[in-house]
Amino acid sequence: MSSFFRWGKQETQASIESSTWVRALDVGGGGGGDDAVALVRDLARTSAVPRRLEARVLAALVGVFDGDDRDRAGAELLGDDETALAALPNRRVVVADVARTRQDEDLFRGDAVRAALERTLARFCADRGAPYRQGLNEVVAPWFGAALREAEASLGTPGAMPSRRAAGRCLAAFATFVDAYAPFLVTEDEEAEALQLACEIFSWLLRYHDPALARALDQHDVSPQLFATPRAAKG
Repeated sequence: MSSFFRWGKQETQASIESSTWVRALDVGGGGGGDDAVALVRDLARTSAVPRRLEARVLAALVGVFDGDDRDRAGAELLGDDETALAALPNRRVVVADVARTRQDEDLFRGDAVRAALERTLARFCADRGAPYRQGLNEVVAPWFGAALREAEASLGTPGAMPSRRAAGRCLAAFATFVDAYAPFLVTEDEEAEALQLACEIFSWLLRYHDPALARALDQHDVSPQLFATPRAAKG
């Protein structure tokens, strides 16, 4: 699925209703609060969304509007993303997850896109003071994909990257969603710490008992988290 919203026959209707959407989004940017979020959600249930507004609408659905405090904070957080990525203790897991993110979509296949998604995830984890958890790459994907499509539509260039403002909006919406609906993804607990330690021990045991296999897995960025956990075994 290339987009969160449906298009096709709705496209003409969406263009007609574009001004309605812009007014609703402007209400939120002007400090409309919960009322603005409710307005956007009601519109999303009944009206088609213009492609050029998809990224803004997706962010507004979780309460992030262009120009509000969370939107500005998201852009500011991106300033030190390279440092955040280098500091991640499980950076290789991030890289491996990002490489698998929505590879059925052309939008997510470029090296620049992957690098930007890695930095977004790293910046989020650094801001929360928490290690990366597998699956966060798919949680951020809807907002990140919408930002990519917005960039392509605005610049008329396939493969165009989001502006700093659009990337910040994406990060802010992602963070707001996790805080509201999935805080367990960034909350450390004894079970998660024990699992991380067990994976490290497993890695050392594998290097001792089967060095060739350990090297092959390392070369392909296959960490123990991907095959030595109950979740991985069930998959």
